[in-house]
Amino acid sequence: MKLDITPFGEMLRKIRTDNDEKLKDMSEKLNVTLSHLSAVETGKRSIPKKWLDILIKEYNLNEDERGRLKKSILHSATQVKINTTDLNKDEKELVFAFASRFKHLNNQDKEEIKSILKKIDSKELSGFSTRND
Repeated sequence: MKLDITPFGEMLRKIRTDNDEKLKDMSEKLNVTLSHLSAVETGKRSIPKKWLDILIKEYNLNEDERGRLKKSILHSATQVKINTTDLNKDEKELVFAFASRFKHLNNQDKEEIKSILKKIDSKELSGFSTRND
């Protein structure tokens, strides 16, 4: 039985191939079991936030590789957790309104929102965590 692999899992496999490593080698660098790493690659477990920094450091990833790794994390997420602790009432209302009504937006609305968000420099992804569970 072939398991589906997430974009993040594909990126990890490419990193291993480029560095002539096996799953065991990477799991040791990430300080996790083989089964845990495999479960993350297939989306069965969430991607630990600390892995981004570990992978960048251990594999000396250049700027392009770092960008692709971050993008693969976003494309592999099944949930996005937003910390609203420091948001004011209006900002919280906006976050919750968006989350609760997202499925009801038509394609034009989604494109308009994307256009607004593209104006924001999104090179640094902070204040979020991804969850797959």
